[in-house]
Amino acid sequence: MFKVALIGGLIAAFSLSPFTLGDLLSGLIGLGVALFMLAIVIDIIAGIYERVGRRRDGLHYGHSIRMQRTRSAP
Repeated sequence: MFKVALIGGLIAAFSLSPFTLGDLLSGLIGLGVALFMLAIVIDIIAGIYERVGRRRDGLHYGHSIRMQRTRSAP
């Protein structure tokens, strides 16, 4: 019942306002593109921070480093 009231209210609001369904659709597409670009930028920034952190801390993620054993005395 709530969904019907919500959809009816949206239809009534758009029928009284100068906005059309095309405006709503293009706005949603624009919002989706903007959020997608924001996600890409955040991913790039996180990758940069990860590289800088690895270099500064001396951590070697993804690389196998063998433990150096001391030679036993003969």
